Amino acid sequence: MGTASFSVGSYGKNASRVVISSEVVTSGAHTSSGTASNLSDGSDIIMASGQLLQVHASVAMRIRFGGTAATITTGHYIPAGEQREFECNAPGAVSIIDV
Repeated sequence: MGTASFSVGSYGKNASRVVISSEVVTSGAHTSSGTASNLSDGSDIIMASGQLLQVHASVAMRIRFGGTAATITTGHYIPAGEQREFECNAPGAVSIIDV
């Protein structure tokens, strides 16, 4: 079991670079496992197009957007101990699984 520490925000308004804005839509720590589950802060995180997700994985994980379940072989890979940022282009729930 791992932990996905995350925050969801919007794009920053800096034209010279892409940064996450200081507006926090939600944040939390989700306990993950070898079975796919929706990223949650107590209830499922539902992302809109254009929102940004910043996530730190305590163990290796895969993540998928748009309500599609992540599997151990499909989804964006996040190495253990690393942080990644994603722009949501497929609105809906965010699925995560330990690999």
